[in-house]
Amino acid sequence: MNSGKINSLAALVIFMVTLVIYLLTVAPTVSFWDSAEFISCAVTMGIPHPPGSPLLSLAGRVMSIIPFYDFRGGGFDSVAYRLNLMGAFSAAFTVMLFYLVMVRLITRISAFRGSAIHDGIIIFSASVAAFLAAFSNQFWENALETETYMPSLLLSLLAVWLTLRWAGEKENPRSFRYLFCAAYLIGLGNGIHLYVLLIAPVVVLIVLTEKPQWFSDLRLWVALAVFLTVIGATRLAGGRLYLYIAMGLFSLAGPYIIVRFSRSAVHQWTRTFLGLVLCLSLYGIGYSVYPTVVVRASKHPAINEGNPDTWKRYTEYLDREQYGQGNMYTGMFTRNAGPGYQFGFMYLRYLLEQFPKWGPVATVTFTNDLSMDYPDMKADIRDEVFIPIGLWILVFAGIFIHARHDVKRFVPFLLYFLLTSVGLILYLNMNNPQARERDYFFLGSFLVVMVWAGFGVFGVLSLIRSAVGRLERPGLTAGIVLVAGAVFATIIPVAALSNHIDPECTNYHVHDRSHNWIPLDYGTNMLDSCAPNSILFTNGDNDTYPLWYAREVLGLRRDVRIINLSLLNAPWYIKQLRDEDVTVPISYSDDFIDNRLCGDNLLSGQTRRWTLEPREVTIAGMTWNMPPDKLGAVGSDRIGILSVASLMTAHIIQETNWTRPIYFGVTVGSETMIGLYEHMTLEGMVFRLGKEAAPKDTYHVEAAALDRNIFGRYSYRGVTDPTVYKSPETTRLLYNYVIAFIRLCEKYIELGDRANALRAARGMFEYTSPELDHRILLCSILYRGGFTDEYERLVTEEIRKLPPDDIMTSLRTGIRFIEFNLPGAALMVLNPLTTSHPDNTDVLKGYIMALYQSRDYNEALKATDRLIALLPNDPEPARYREIIMKNLQTSPADTSAGEHTQ
Repeated sequence: MNSGKINSLAALVIFMVTLVIYLLTVAPTVSFWDSAEFISCAVTMGIPHPPGSPLLSLAGRVMSIIPFYDFRGGGFDSVAYRLNLMGAFSAAFTVMLFYLVMVRLITRISAFRGSAIHDGIIIFSASVAAFLAAFSNQFWENALETETYMPSLLLSLLAVWLTLRWAGEKENPRSFRYLFCAAYLIGLGNGIHLYVLLIAPVVVLIVLTEKPQWFSDLRLWVALAVFLTVIGATRLAGGRLYLYIAMGLFSLAGPYIIVRFSRSAVHQWTRTFLGLVLCLSLYGIGYSVYPTVVVRASKHPAINEGNPDTWKRYTEYLDREQYGQGNMYTGMFTRNAGPGYQFGFMYLRYLLEQFPKWGPVATVTFTNDLSMDYPDMKADIRDEVFIPIGLWILVFAGIFIHARHDVKRFVPFLLYFLLTSVGLILYLNMNNPQARERDYFFLGSFLVVMVWAGFGVFGVLSLIRSAVGRLERPGLTAGIVLVAGAVFATIIPVAALSNHIDPECTNYHVHDRSHNWIPLDYGTNMLDSCAPNSILFTNGDNDTYPLWYAREVLGLRRDVRIINLSLLNAPWYIKQLRDEDVTVPISYSDDFIDNRLCGDNLLSGQTRRWTLEPREVTIAGMTWNMPPDKLGAVGSDRIGILSVASLMTAHIIQETNWTRPIYFGVTVGSETMIGLYEHMTLEGMVFRLGKEAAPKDTYHVEAAALDRNIFGRYSYRGVTDPTVYKSPETTRLLYNYVIAFIRLCEKYIELGDRANALRAARGMFEYTSPELDHRILLCSILYRGGFTDEYERLVTEEIRKLPPDDIMTSLRTGIRFIEFNLPGAALMVLNPLTTSHPDNTDVLKGYIMALYQSRDYNEALKATDRLIALLPNDPEPARYREIIMKNLQTSPADTSAGEHTQ
């Protein structure tokens, strides 16, 4: 079999292997974040968030009506699964294309020769790079759900592959069709994500370096300048509308006219100019999928973000004005966060996470001082990332080899790397902190690094073959190369099974979503919490998009009207709520909404002006203090400002006037509840608004409704399943289940219902996976409630779970017991540690705190003297001793026995 056939077979094998793995791990239903929104919009032909992805919606609609079978037990039922297959197939094809591109790049340095060893090294090196990319963290993540990045990356790589194929056949006049197809695909890819545009400079640069003579005539550049001037003048004179009309007419008539003129073109510059104009025309034809959002918006689908059914709203939709970011190009010059955060924490950390722990590794810890959970508070965020030294040596070796031996290809790929890393960092200009991890933005740069890793493997194997080949012993050469290849081959299984993302889970486990129904259940549980014909306020993506899918696609709880507080600042959204079939009571006119409420004028400023301090308001028979959302200034006077969403929330409550139940998701922060936090009643995954206020800084708990929801109505598929990986974001959302059980337990204790209090406590462990803090909090509640037996059982179980050789975990657990005022439990953890690690000062400090908290001052004094002996020059133990002695002198009772067991 010749090398060409082996190459094709290798590409097919790579495609099949990655496809099978992706099909095994693809999500059976919606995922958190944007996936549920894209699926819902595709099925209903709705409009997703700006700037939209009409091609993804169209393709998704087709996929939604094809009855694909989920062989993992899901059957034909899940519509979301059908759309998620787009990600799996896109990813598998992208990996195959990545391999084919790698082969073309390497063979420019060293072509196929018909030698088994030489050609095998090329194919093997490209295969390692392809699998390394396939199992990288962010690539695998995007292969498992309905998202824009994987299909857009597929079209980007396909455009590059077509360009490289043209370069290999550039003397053939028919090869032009590859460039024309690449131009069309780049335009078409805009209908998925604008990310595809970043590949255009790479394509142009490859053509420039392959055919410089095409661009050497000054007349070409004059013609291009005139052409671009006409385009610019059309844009300036008539705005975007006239430009779009011109693009449409040009795209329709351009190909025919250009082909007609090209037949009589004599000069090379003329043919080049016509070819470039034809590429732009084909790009416009591909881009023509974008205006379909106007057609769909005019039909008023259930999900219609931005409502781009008019030219004005369409342009606002494309410009992402909904997010109020302003011009992101000019905004680049005013950085929103320091370079350490944007280039380090939000890029380099992500890049390092794409590589598995192969061979010797070093570690680096990235830190940040702000948390996405508490953006206004200082925090100590630390993320330890592994650096596989061998793989990074291969990357840098590959950069050197690629740059030295093929600068014509190295420069375009370096440009793409810079555009998709440094360029995006500057353009996105991310604030600190971000609401979620943003590694998906940089997928393109990650793939370029994998290209260079493949070059590194090729360079090392070629060097070994060359060095051993000088001995003129073919058998020995082949054997040594095979051994070296076997070493590098271990990269592939290690990439899939490494635990570099989560030290406790393999990469496969981290990305296995085959039984992850958590996001869908999360959404349906919120809906099922609501009474009939209710209004439910949500806040972000994860408490809205799964609910949209459940309501609009699955047809569940259509009587519940979901209002997203983030979107409630937009005039188009307010009008939609007012005018849809299942209406929300809003009495404002279009003029009031556009000019008095949401406008950028003096009237709007007066409407939203508020006092600096919370102001007392009375609405629908309910009186409370409503705070401003932010502070501003008018001249020298400081004022409070209300957001549109806050005003609209108050208006909806007033207009509803208790004729419909009103709920807020538990994911809505208290600062977003316009001061109504104390009027809320916890009923599960939702708060119900009521007239009566609870004691300050707390809320009511309705035991009957809460019990009915968390024990009777909710589904918890996968929550306690150890085979279902929970990302940190998912874990934070699941805390809401835990808190519901804890609050129910507390409420039953308050009501004197001991049996149901125990049932709620045990339900927390049965239905959720509580973290250490929540487990200890429950122990504290049970102890204070007099459930001594249950408390001691839980403490004993907690101590039994501690790893015997992990002193830090045990110490951390003991400290947490102290922080929850459970010194007896802390002593049960720390006492044995003082025996097994008598010289560990951290253990001794924790032990002293536990003794002090249990008022065993005599033993605390003895332990402090031991600590002073270990730290004679440290003033801290002396302060401990002073405090303990003061308590000994004022304590009326003999506390030598202490209170060790509570």
